[in-house]
Amino acid sequence: MAIQGATIEGEEELVRKLRKLGDSVRGRQIERLFLRAAKVIRNAARENAPQGPTGNLKAGIIAKVLARGTRKVGLAMAGINFRRAPHAHLLEFGTVKMSPRPFFRTAVIGSQQRINTMLTKGFKRIIEKVARQRAK
Repeated sequence: MAIQGATIEGEEELVRKLRKLGDSVRGRQIERLFLRAAKVIRNAARENAPQGPTGNLKAGIIAKVLARGTRKVGLAMAGINFRRAPHAHLLEFGTVKMSPRPFFRTAVIGSQQRINTMLTKGFKRIIEKVARQRAK
């Protein structure tokens, strides 16, 4: 999940502390946290999406964890399954004959504060848990 224009205060310090914790933090914990954040966007986009006769647009809005590849942690994303809703971009951005009916961008923008809070609290819990385990 990428939110344009978002900044994290103390980013360098956070990265340094996370590296110090190293392998103590399990990737699945972070993946679950990222997935929860992606689901916030998914749910908001589904609420904002216009209801069509088939319901394919709302059903086509998804949240999932991406393959890890070479990373230790898989990233999560919210997006559109274009096989299910190939017309989503036409509604989001409009056409020559139809005004835009943005549902996804508004969901991302409207969810930013909630996601930032969720990630901050989630990382804090993970770090505190690892610190308690290391103290034992």
